[in-house]
Amino acid sequence: DQYMVFTDALSRKWERIAYQSINPKWFGALGNNAHNDGPAIQRAVNAASATRKGAVVFDKGTYLVSTIQSEPSGVMNSSGVVVPSVSNFGIKIISGVSLIGTTRDSTIIVNNTGSAFSMFRVIRAKDISFSGIGVNMNLHLGSVGMSIDSSSNVDVDNCYIYNTGWAVYPKISNKIKVQNNILAHT
Repeated sequence: DQYMVFTDALSRKWERIAYQSINPKWFGALGNNAHNDGPAIQRAVNAASATRKGAVVFDKGTYLVSTIQSEPSGVMNSSGVVVPSVSNFGIKIISGVSLIGTTRDSTIIVNNTGSAFSMFRVIRAKDISFSGIGVNMNLHLGSVGMSIDSSSNVDVDNCYIYNTGWAVYPKISNKIKVQNNILAHT
């Protein structure tokens, strides 16, 4: 329970002692503003949930998300009928996970896809927190920095979410706290 085995970006297997937190760089993220860090960040979130460590702690850097994940969802129309649709997102956040950056100006997650989507998707989850992270959606109309759907106990504190259509978009959720943030160019 105090360690995990993971495979890095070069397919090498490693054993890592993880007492307090998970770092996306353990999973291949570089944070160098040139590499697609999305899959590595998702693997770090998954590991934080699986090992019950909870915290994904980022070093300073600019982390590009250049791939889009999709999953089925539904939208209720004016007649009350759920119409199947697809939700596109960069990183899916799981219950009990916190994302912690160094500061909101020095740990930046950037939409590098050329498309609109939700950077962070929180759905049917609880006990989530974001702190000290910048999210740059690159002015894509319809983009969402953090989509929070059917979730509870979500804190967004001291983040900088910008160049987006919606910074934080909560729906059918409760106990969502958004404080001490900068929401710009939205």
